[in-house]
Amino acid sequence: MRLAAYVAGQSDLSDLELKILPMKLDASTKKLAQELIDRKADVIGLPTYMWTSLKSREIAQSLAEKSPNTLVVVGGPETSTFDYTTWPDNTLFVLGEGEKSLHWILRKRIENPDFMGEDPDQMYQSVYSQVRKRSQAVIQIEKDLAVGIPIYSEEFLRLLEHPEQLDTTFTWHDTAVSCPYNCGYCGHKTRPNVVFRPDDVIEQEIRNIGKLRFENVFVIDPILGGIPGRDNKILQWYQQYAPDTAISAYYRPEYFNDETITLLASSNIKEILIGLQSTNPDVPKWLRSNNLAKVKKYLPQLSQKGIPNRIELITGMPGDSPNGQRESLRFVIEEIQPMSIWSYHLTVIPETKLYNILDADQRGQDIWIHADLAKSRATDASSYTSQEMNQMLVYAGAVTSLYNTLRKRGDQTINGHPITLKQIEQIIKPVIDLENEEIIQYFKSSNMKRAMQYWDEKI
Repeated sequence: MRLAAYVAGQSDLSDLELKILPMKLDASTKKLAQELIDRKADVIGLPTYMWTSLKSREIAQSLAEKSPNTLVVVGGPETSTFDYTTWPDNTLFVLGEGEKSLHWILRKRIENPDFMGEDPDQMYQSVYSQVRKRSQAVIQIEKDLAVGIPIYSEEFLRLLEHPEQLDTTFTWHDTAVSCPYNCGYCGHKTRPNVVFRPDDVIEQEIRNIGKLRFENVFVIDPILGGIPGRDNKILQWYQQYAPDTAISAYYRPEYFNDETITLLASSNIKEILIGLQSTNPDVPKWLRSNNLAKVKKYLPQLSQKGIPNRIELITGMPGDSPNGQRESLRFVIEEIQPMSIWSYHLTVIPETKLYNILDADQRGQDIWIHADLAKSRATDASSYTSQEMNQMLVYAGAVTSLYNTLRKRGDQTINGHPITLKQIEQIIKPVIDLENEEIIQYFKSSNMKRAMQYWDEKI
């Protein structure tokens, strides 16, 4: 949406017919490609995230076979790491933020309808292809974010296929890019410093979201607002312009203060997500550090004041261990008492500090990690074996799904006593010992929906 909003706001691209098309991952590649071919598009943009990259490549290959004059432009995090040589020749790849690169490509296509990026010496600095290697391109980072027309303005709605059929159940929104923290596992650090969408644009977008009566919005800033204090301004705009839209957003405990807690309590919050990740002091601080004083002061207040909240942990941080993981879960359950807890399998993301210690044992380093390269998921590390990793995944999945089932029911006690980790362990241990492969897989894969269904029927 941001790319389309930017292109639509450029006077020298005003003659373009521009459309944003929804594409479902579970639809057949043949069907998706044919829909694009039928439109006879000159340029097609496709996204490459971990979960969309394969489908986008398949679509690009189909387009190359059936519509070789169509120029495919690919952007997203994966363009900096994936094997681009397996993509077809009619593809241009963009590193980093894509607005200026896309603008350049579209201008070239307007000036020359046959433009396919054939000349490697005349390529835009952040664009590469089969004839210009990725190593020759550089990520372009402007001082300020490129500004387009406001999302969901009347002008923006014309970019949708059927604006009168707009599904207002849910939308994404963002107000800031990058993160002020430097957690070694995280891919949100896309810029050295946080940058902001202009306040007047964000205010107008929230007006539009309210005017269209969206039921839910997920604000995907790595931390709502980007800097302390700006979150309050955004929450106030949602209260003023879109009071009926339920908000989901990410926070860090370090951003909380008394005013923020009060504002959250009076806002239409669907869920506040807080990545605590681990409380184990053996996890290196360059991977993750928490202000435990703020954690202990503010996080319990979320549930106490009725603010829907989820605490997120990560299973498999180097330095962590089964005992360390258990203590993190105990701390969250007994001292924070959130409305829900999730624990995710650690992903080793290229171009992060964590990725730098992948297979580092082979280089003689003390702290290292191994991963399943097909899924980028951690398998074992200097502080735990692959068998222990398997046990931690199953244990975390069982604990969190049972806790979430109890809290969803409104239960804050077990047998009349406040919920403790030991009580939860007494319930999950016999289930894990039975080694029912289907149930164990629910736990191991963090299939929260199926795991909670299991507990709901069992207890």
